[in-house]
Parts: sequence; C-alpha cells; structure tokens
Amino acid sequence: MYYHLNLDCDKSTTTGDFEPYSAVGGPPWNPPNIPEGQVWWQSIDNGATDWTPVPASNPNHQAGDPKHAHPVLHDGDLVSICVRDKNNPIRSVSVAIVFGRRSGHEKQAPIASPFQNATGGANNTYDQTVLHSDGVLGAEGFFVCQLTPVAYPHGGNLSVNFGCYIGATVTYSDLTVRQFGMDPEMDVSDYAASPQPAVAAVATD
Repeated sequence: MYYHLNLDCDKSTTTGDFEPYSAVGGPPWNPPNIPEGQVWWQSIDNGATDWTPVPASNPNHQAGDPKHAHPVLHDGDLVSICVRDKNNPIRSVSVAIVFGRRSGHEKQAPIASPFQNATGGANNTYDQTVLHSDGVLGAEGFFVCQLTPVAYPHGGNLSVNFGCYIGATVTYSDLTVRQFGMDPEMDVSDYAASPQPAVAAVATD
C-alpha cells in the first residue's frame, strides 16, 4: 500500500504551522485538492490512479484528517511526505522525521521506528532516530519526500507506543526559508510475531 501525507504550507506563515485540514466541496473526493491542508491519502493500486483519504477512526470525523485518521502500516508499505505552497514557488524541500520512546515507559521495547535505516542496522532502530529525505518535485506542485519502506521488526509486543515528529524546511525560489512541523499519527501492525495482530501506535503528544 502507498500512503501520502499531503501538507500545504504558506510562505507568509511564520508560526511553523501547516495549513489546516479542509474538505470544502467533498465528498466526493477530488485528490489532492479535496480535502487539502493536512491530509492522509492512501492508494490501493500503489499510486497508479486510485487515491482516497485514509478513513477516520470514528465515522463522525473527517476522512484523511490527521487528527482523526491514520494509516495502519505493514511491512513493505511506502510512506511519502508531500509538501507544497499553492501561492508561492518552492525551490526545494527537506523533511526529517524523528522517532523516540515516550518518557516514563521503561519497559517499552527499544524500537523507535517502523522505518529502518542503515545507521541503526537491520531491525535495530533506537530512540531519536532521524530519517531525512529531500523532496522531488511531483504532480500538483508537491515536493515528494519518500521514506524508506516500512520494515517492522516483529517484536511480538501487543502494544508499543511511538513518538513521532515531522519537520520540513522549505526553500522558496527567492531563497526565503521557512520551517514547518507537525506530529502525525500512524499505526504499525505486526502479524508475524504473534497469533493475534499487534498494533504499535504513534503517540501525538
């Protein structure tokens, strides 16, 4: 499965906030502009044509809204952070995603990320792991930063809480630099190490 976290920013914003979720005019959905702002999208055909907002955990909440909707990741899934400014030309985007364990959870497994990288070694990613990606200009003006494929290490734990923070540095065509950040929510599903599905939630506080 492919997942995109679309994030709209504005050069005039200096608070570090991305534009809020907005679903004016939908459903029906019209990706990537309805909904827009901060939106989780998923593709069942691996990004070919079929994109829909990630369903919300509660039917009364808006699909795709990161406050109420989050993807459930499995091994091999691909997640991209996609940043654009609809009103101002962007020269480049750099995204860093930081994982870390929540304080006060001494017995929590020392696994900080469902995304493995070479610096931690296979199945060995620890606190404060930073994954960095430079965006490539794609469709609709988005700079797409693809993370490494999900490689959950199958710890066998029924519940593991993750902390996660995404920071984006946006350089505009006039060389103005803005920084934006958010803490989205994701789940990781581990079916291999336990007879029951195990879920690891990404904490947002």
